[in-house]
Amino acid sequence: MNKKDSKISLLLLDILRGYSKFQHKSKTYYLKHSTVFNSLELEEYESECLDSALKKGIKSEKQLIEMAIKRKSWSSLEEDKIKNLKWVIEKSESAASKIADNMARKSFEDSVLNQKKELHELESRRHSLIAHSAESFAARKRNYKELSSNLFEDLEMKKEICQDDIFLIMGSINEKLEEINNYDNMINMSYHYLFFDVYCLMYRQPNEMIDKTIYDITNWQKTLLSCASVLLSKLKNYDVPNHVSEDAIKLYQYSPKDNDTNNPENKVTHGVADLREKMAQKQGKLTAEDF
Repeated sequence: MNKKDSKISLLLLDILRGYSKFQHKSKTYYLKHSTVFNSLELEEYESECLDSALKKGIKSEKQLIEMAIKRKSWSSLEEDKIKNLKWVIEKSESAASKIADNMARKSFEDSVLNQKKELHELESRRHSLIAHSAESFAARKRNYKELSSNLFEDLEMKKEICQDDIFLIMGSINEKLEEINNYDNMINMSYHYLFFDVYCLMYRQPNEMIDKTIYDITNWQKTLLSCASVLLSKLKNYDVPNHVSEDAIKLYQYSPKDNDTNNPENKVTHGVADLREKMAQKQGKLTAEDF
């Protein structure tokens, strides 16, 4: 088993058992995963914190962005560019899934990295402008409440972790949360043969696989089952090319209209050669009009 497969297996283990483990200086800590019901309660708490922050005079994201535009440290064009890049990246990834040739597909996928990098830079700049908004304040309050009420020093989840220890393991927690919240990882977990094979047998009543109800199923377990449902539906209902069915991400993104030559969207979609030529002319950058 390679390193990537091993990581996906361990993340899947965390999701199925409903908690994650962390090591710090020979001590083990446990993070209980939030349930759907817990999240709804946290939504209520965050909403109350947001109302409180606004009443105290903390500016909203919208107000901070408007101020940044007036100071010329941000612009409406950059706001629009973020939306445009997200659309282009989505369309590009969809186009890549239609390419049967591995080398051509890899080359096309690599070209999309430029747009992803630009999007990341823009979103990072935007985040720095709204880091102290009322919404950010409410989100931080929510995140701390969620962590502090779900971190324990024992497997029985009875001995809550002290506040000082939370900061000691915050780096490990953030790393784990980033891995699990990565949607590509979630899709790969749902397609893991040890899980997906069983899901295929029990897909009509998936909740019985993990013996959960709406009150105790975790958010990640819910998402895992949802991803598996999408993947199985694609395999059952569409004639999926081998290079797509072998890759969880490409299968998840595969659209039934991809091979429909009568679909108007496919008729206006440029070929790979056309897109490459446009990328060359625009220094590797595509826009919505190119599709």
